[in-house]
Amino acid sequence: MQGVYGGTYRIFEKLIKETSGHQVDYIDLNNLQLVKEHLRNNTRLIWIESPTNPLLELVDISKICQLAKENNIITCVDNIFASAWNQKSLELGADIVMLSTSEYIGGHSDLIGGAVITNQSTIADKIDVIKTTIGAIASPFDAYLALRGLKTLDLRMTRQCANALTIVKFLNNHRNITTSFAPIKKRSIFKFNSA
Repeated sequence: MQGVYGGTYRIFEKLIKETSGHQVDYIDLNNLQLVKEHLRNNTRLIWIESPTNPLLELVDISKICQLAKENNIITCVDNIFASAWNQKSLELGADIVMLSTSEYIGGHSDLIGGAVITNQSTIADKIDVIKTTIGAIASPFDAYLALRGLKTLDLRMTRQCANALTIVKFLNNHRNITTSFAPIKKRSIFKFNSA
């Protein structure tokens, strides 16, 4: 499926749908009318991956979060590819944000980890129960590695983004490069409906 990170797709198909019986719809969140048509009384979560991995498709997070709030639906943003440095999903209205500490935060390819972040106490309490029950917490050494990476995150991201902009400008002005965009029918967007 275009635009869907394979690991996420497998989790939804093999763990969510098969074991719990929940319905998962994959829809283009950039088509707000389509999103509205897929909302049901039992829709509980809209999952947003933006930018997607590996195709870097973008979703207007604030529009989707606004629609979700109007319908009392929780939103979760997979913010791994953009990182919290480039995209502040909680400020855009998301209820839950997932980040990888392995990639930009760690920055040294020696850390495996992640973070689930919310600014809502009721959701935080539920996450805390899960964390405490299954032990999904970083070891002290992994926490140290993440902290070490955070100390240089701003410098690294400033340089990486400046370098990326330089490459884009070069390619944009290159006479042998043309741009064409094929329409993408499905994006890595997931909407959960309770069973």
